Amino acid sequence: MFKKMSKELKDEGYNTYSKSIDGYLEGGFGSGFVWVAKDGTNYVITNRHVVAQAETASVEFEDDATGEITKYEGLKVIATDDDIDIAILAFKDGEKPFKKGLELSQKALTDGQEVWSAGFPGLGNDPVWQFGKGTVTNARARIKELLDPEVSTIIQHSAQVDSGNSGGPLLIASGKD
Repeated sequence: MFKKMSKELKDEGYNTYSKSIDGYLEGGFGSGFVWVAKDGTNYVITNRHVVAQAETASVEFEDDATGEITKYEGLKVIATDDDIDIAILAFKDGEKPFKKGLELSQKALTDGQEVWSAGFPGLGNDPVWQFGKGTVTNARARIKELLDPEVSTIIQHSAQVDSGNSGGPLLIASGKD
């Protein structure tokens, strides 16, 4: 039905709407990061809205030195939370392709602290690596329309974030050498 609708819209000259339907059928993209549990189990953390209505997802990793892409298919969406917009994906069949992932900070951020955004926003229709530097402008923003302050608060920052960065980490310096 959607393919037929897309074709009809395109034939009538509504290319933008046709492309929107085609994009929906192909699936979108967003960012995320690997977290490795103490037992070595690998997970991908992203935003819930990145995998909205999906039971599984595919992820790609680009080798920084060679540009080679490694794709993993069929990661299962094992947990989501609409309130804080988070999703956790597990590799198929307990696959453990990574020895290390990002560590989750237990420290509260402070206003003025340096942060970096990381992700793969789209240029055209292709995800491209982006790393942005900024500062925390409000470490505990209470914006009731976005998130119940009883559940959590929002970190406002000035690091670059574009469409497709969703799910990518907000990084801080670890203090380790």
